[in-house]
Amino acid sequence: MSSTEPIEPTPAAPARMSVFERARRIFVSPATAWDGIAERGQAWIPLLFVTLFELALVGGTYTHVFVPDAMHRMEQSSETNPNMTPEVLDKIETFQTSPLGICINIGVVAIAIPIVFPAQALILWFGAGFVLGAKVSYGNALAVISWAGLVGIPGSIVRYTIGWIRQGTTGLHLGLGVLVPEPETPNKLITGLTGFLDALSPFAAWYLTVVILGTAAVSGVPRRNVAWVLVMLYLALGVFFAAVNALFNPGA
Repeated sequence: MSSTEPIEPTPAAPARMSVFERARRIFVSPATAWDGIAERGQAWIPLLFVTLFELALVGGTYTHVFVPDAMHRMEQSSETNPNMTPEVLDKIETFQTSPLGICINIGVVAIAIPIVFPAQALILWFGAGFVLGAKVSYGNALAVISWAGLVGIPGSIVRYTIGWIRQGTTGLHLGLGVLVPEPETPNKLITGLTGFLDALSPFAAWYLTVVILGTAAVSGVPRRNVAWVLVMLYLALGVFFAAVNALFNPGA
C-alpha cells in the first residue's frame, strides 16, 4: 500500500511595484516606497523624468527668469571688470536670447542634472557604505537618490513661479536665508551665511527625509543612525558650497 505526500503549493513571488506606484508612494508614503528597490532600482526613470521636467521649466521661463538672472550676474561682474562696458553687456544679452545662446544654456542644464544625481549617489554610497558600514552598492545609492529626486519638483515649481513673477530669482530665498538682511554693499561673509541658510529649507528637509528612509530600507541600518550620518554630511556640504559661493562672488 503506498501513500502520497501532500504537495504544498509554491508561494507566489511578491508582485513588483510599478513605476507609477513607487512614484506615488515617494510623495504620499515614502517609508513604503522602497520594496524591491535593491533588486530593481530603475534609477534612470526618475532621473530622466526630473531632467525633462527641469528642461521644460527652464525653456518655458527662459526669457523671464534665466536671462534676467544671467544679466544680473554680468552686471555685478562689470563693477570690478572695466571691460564689461554697456555695449558688451548688450551683446551678451543679445547672445543669450539668440537661438544658439538658448540651445547652449538649455544644453548645460540637460548635462548638469544627470551629473548631479550620480555625484550625490557617490556621497550617499560613501556615507552608507564606509561610515555606517552597510552593504549598499553604488547602484542602490543611485536608485535612492534618483527616486528621492522626485520630491524636488514642487520646489522647482515654486522657484520658477516666483521667478516668473519677479522677473528673475536673484534674491529669492526658499530657506532660512530669507532671515538674513541684504547688505548695501556685497559682503562675502553675508553671502556665505545666506547660502548656507538657504540650504535649510522645507524642500531640502523633505528631500533629505526621503533619502534617509530609502537608505535605511536598502541598507537595513536603523533610520536614526542613517539620519545622523546623512544630516551631518548634508550640513558639511552646505558649509563647503556656501564658502565656495562666497569666494567667487563679489564683496569684501
